Amino acid sequence: MENAVVYGFSTEGYSLASRLVERRIQVHLIDETLSSAVILRPEIAKMYPDVATLNADEPLMDAVPVKVAVSEAKYLFFAPRIRRVEDDCKMEIYSKFKDAVAHMVDGSSIICNIPLGLGGNIQNLSLLKHVTGVEAGQGISYYYYPLGSGQQRGIVGTVRGNTNTELIDILDKDLVFIPMTMAEREHAISAFSKFAKTISKIEMYRYGTYVSDVLPYTNETFLDDMVEGLLDLQLIKDSQDNVGHVLYLVKGGIRAIDMYIKKLVDSVKHTVREKGLKMSRTDIVVAWEVDRFSIRGDRLEVMQNLMTRLQDYTSRVEQHGTLKNFRPNRTTLVIACSKSNYEEAMARQDDMESIIIKATPTVSV
Repeated sequence: MENAVVYGFSTEGYSLASRLVERRIQVHLIDETLSSAVILRPEIAKMYPDVATLNADEPLMDAVPVKVAVSEAKYLFFAPRIRRVEDDCKMEIYSKFKDAVAHMVDGSSIICNIPLGLGGNIQNLSLLKHVTGVEAGQGISYYYYPLGSGQQRGIVGTVRGNTNTELIDILDKDLVFIPMTMAEREHAISAFSKFAKTISKIEMYRYGTYVSDVLPYTNETFLDDMVEGLLDLQLIKDSQDNVGHVLYLVKGGIRAIDMYIKKLVDSVKHTVREKGLKMSRTDIVVAWEVDRFSIRGDRLEVMQNLMTRLQDYTSRVEQHGTLKNFRPNRTTLVIACSKSNYEEAMARQDDMESIIIKATPTVSV
């Protein structure tokens, strides 16, 4: 039986670990905030569908020292939670990467499952050699395979572009192995493509009043959808070889999100005035179910930005992932930031006596 380590107590990391366990691979999970590795047994993986439920229940799991788990593993999957922003973001990534690879040995492989922008793998390869004394592609193999956020699932970046049939067997039969720089650019293109559509909608509906931005052949775009992959965009912006028109595209995407948050807050103020509400008798609820265990902390960052701007307007601001047990005491303005949160708010609109603001490009009420 092959041994694998998943470094990072993240949603994507746990999902990957569960899939590996299903394929009879012994997996150790490393919580990046702790100093021990736990064995993910098949019965635990079946009982807990995601890392949030596992964390909430805290079942007893066999633990071993990190050094033992990593040194005995053939594959190390690097999937930690990234929570710092801008310049500190890369520092957090490289710090955790150094910790993850410290005990790797010859004959093992590391698969980087987080986005790194353009040229980010060069720094990882340099750190790998500095920490282990082994150059990637010789004693230790290195692969770039970002998870989640609409990334190109089938593309794996390698140092020499060589195909690894074992990884294909344990991960995905449709994997395509390409040179590292090509993989970085393909992932960047995927991020650009997603944000091009988002920016277009935000900009086209920035001014004026519209009932909806939904046509018969389109789906609604909520704030939750808009910010997906924002971390990827920020990492591309901070890449050393990022110049020219690419930088304008990236900065435009980040600024568009910031301008939309401002528009959303302005819409709340306008609604309060239009409805003749008194803020002393009105609560504002940000209804947004955010995955706090995701590799990317972009949704958490944007949600905090929105909360801070609203709190500059009134102190009566709360955030709820679900409105299931919410019991309002006064008039409530609900900002629905995702489709599921909007549907839940609509189902409870009568008993909550609430005004629902739809966090879509049109910001309809």
